Amino acid sequence: MGRVWGGAGSTWRVFGKHYLNPTNLFLLQILHSSHFSSPQKHNKFCCFQNISQILSLIKKQYTKLHFLRKVHKKDQLIMARVEEIRQAQRAQGPATILAIGTATPTNCVHQADYPDYYFRITNSEHMNELKEKFKRMCDKSMIKKRYMHLTEEILTEHPEMCAYMAPSLNARQDIVVVEVPKLGKEAAVKAIKEWGQPKSKITHLIFCTTSGVDMPGADYQVTKMLGLRPSVNRFMMYQQGCFAGGTVLRMAKDLAENNRGARVLVICSEITAVTFRGPADTHLDSLVGQSLFGDGAAAVIIGADPEPAIERPLFQLVSAQQTILPDSEGAIDGHLREVGLTFHLLRDVPRLISTNIEKSLVGAFHPLGISDWNSSFG
Repeated sequence: MGRVWGGAGSTWRVFGKHYLNPTNLFLLQILHSSHFSSPQKHNKFCCFQNISQILSLIKKQYTKLHFLRKVHKKDQLIMARVEEIRQAQRAQGPATILAIGTATPTNCVHQADYPDYYFRITNSEHMNELKEKFKRMCDKSMIKKRYMHLTEEILTEHPEMCAYMAPSLNARQDIVVVEVPKLGKEAAVKAIKEWGQPKSKITHLIFCTTSGVDMPGADYQVTKMLGLRPSVNRFMMYQQGCFAGGTVLRMAKDLAENNRGARVLVICSEITAVTFRGPADTHLDSLVGQSLFGDGAAAVIIGADPEPAIERPLFQLVSAQQTILPDSEGAIDGHLREVGLTFHLLRDVPRLISTNIEKSLVGAFHPLGISDWNSSFG
C-alpha cells in the first residue's frame, strides 16, 4: 500500500516499493477502500510517486481517494502530514458568541439618592463640601441606578468597611469569595439556557473577577455549582479591572478557534464589597469609583463552526488585540491591602484613550481590508 513507513533517514515504502529518497510524491487520504476490512482504517494518509500508481490503485482496489497535496521532498511530506493533523485540530471558521446571560444582586440603588445614602452610612454627613462634589459626580455619570450586594444591614454589621482606611480585608473577603461565584453562576445558568445545549458540551471555563482571591478559586466553585464535567479546562483570572471583558473574549477566541469543537463558557463577576469605603477629601479619585461602580455578572458561550440546526450565533469575534498605551503607567492602578482593594484614577485617562484609540483601530481594521471610516460601515 502507499502508506509511509519509518521516519527521517528511513526508507520509504511507496506503492509497494522502497525508496531511500523519493521525490515528487503525491500525498492523499483514503476515504474508502475494499482493501481495508474496517471503516476505522479508511482514514489513512498515503503517498504515491506518479499519477499512474494512483489510477492503478483506484482501478484494482475500488479505492476512493482525497487529494491533499503534491510534495517534492521527504521532509515536505512529514510537514504536510503534521499540517494536516494541525488543521484537523483547529476550527474552520471564526469564534462566535452563541449565548449571553447576565445577573445582578436584588438590592437596587438609585443614583439620585445615592449621595445622601453614601454619606449617611459612612458617618460622613459633616463633610458638606465633599458631599456636593460627590453629587456632581453622580449627576454627570449618566447612571440612573446601580445594583449592589452591600445593603445597609450588611454595612451596619461591618462598620470597618465604611471607614476610609480601616483594616477590613477579612470581612470583605468573607463576602466576595461566596457571592462572586454565586452571582457568576446565575449569569451562566441563563447563558446555558439560551444556548440550549447540554452542559456536558462545555469544554473550557474562563472565570474573571477583581473581587477577592481564594484557592481553589471561583472557577472551581462554579464548576461544582453548575455540575460541569470535572475535566473541563479551567482558567482563573484576577485583577483585570476595566479591560476584563476584552481580555476574556480575546482568550476565548483563541481557545475556540484552536480547539475544534470547543465550547467556552466565559464568566465575569464583580462585587464592590472589596472596594467600598468612606470618603476622603485627599483622594477624590476614590470617590469617582464610588460614584460609578456597581455589582453584576455576565456570561457568554463562545464557539467556532456552530451547528446550524441547534446553535444560533449572535456575533462573530473578528479581531481581539491588546496594547499598552504610551505614557499610561500609573493612570489606573489598584492595590490589595488590609483595608481592601484601593484604586487610583488619573484625570488624564480620557486624554490617553482619545489620543491613542485611532492608532489601535487602524491596527485592528487593516488586516480586514478596512482603510477608512466609510468602508468600516460598508
